Amino acid sequence: MHCITEERVEETWNTVSQMGPEKIVESMLEFSESQPHLLGFVMVFAEDLDEEDAKELSTYMLYVIYQMFVDSSDKPVPQISEDQIKAQYEATCEMLDNLHDDDENVDMEIQNQPFVYKYVSETLFEDSTDNEDDLKISEDNAGEVFMLMKCVIDAIDSATN
Repeated sequence: MHCITEERVEETWNTVSQMGPEKIVESMLEFSESQPHLLGFVMVFAEDLDEEDAKELSTYMLYVIYQMFVDSSDKPVPQISEDQIKAQYEATCEMLDNLHDDDENVDMEIQNQPFVYKYVSETLFEDSTDNEDDLKISEDNAGEVFMLMKCVIDAIDSATN
């Protein structure tokens, strides 16, 4: 798949954020049927997070990211298999093991979908001091969620190429 534009990322995020409760439930049901392995992967790993806000945000971000890929393509996103997501998770863990403070490797790892990664980063690390309703997530959990979303982005991007 081509690089998802910043405009498409913003449009999709805005559309999803304005959905009513009934539409969210309907959309999540459709998503769970089309991508059961991807949803299962995120839900299993999110269980290890020690903050409820981090768990909820993981599922929400998964759906928004998936929808970004759907909205950016003329073709349906193929179902991501357990093997594909497992391989992506292992590749992400290997990349982390080999990182050793080398930011150049990180840049290379996110260049395929920079605006999707920007969305993830801004969502997780935005300053929440202005709004009492913002989610409260520790830096450790935010880092875990970021790596989880990296696996998701890379798996979907790989499946759509």
